[in-house]
Amino acid sequence: MANFPVPKGYQRMGAFPLDGSTVFTTLAELTTYASTNGTAYVGQICSVVAAGVVTVYKINTDLSVTAIDSGASTDFGEFV
Repeated sequence: MANFPVPKGYQRMGAFPLDGSTVFTTLAELTTYASTNGTAYVGQICSVVAAGVVTVYKINTDLSVTAIDSGASTDFGEFV
C-alpha cells in the first residue's frame, strides 16, 4: 500500500486565530455574534480576551453562550 500525504488545509501564520469569529474582546461582542450572525453554530467554541483573562465559551442550542473555562494569561499576541 502506498503512502499518501495528508492534506493540511489552512494553517495560521502567526499568533492569531485563523477564524476571526472565535476570539472577541468583550462578552457583549460574543453574545451579539452568537445570537445574530448566520455563521455562528451550536457547539462553536469561542474566547473572550479582556483584562488579562481568557474565558472560553460554547454556543448553546438557543444561541446563548456558556462559559466553560477561564484563566489568566500574559501572552495575548495581537489581542492586548
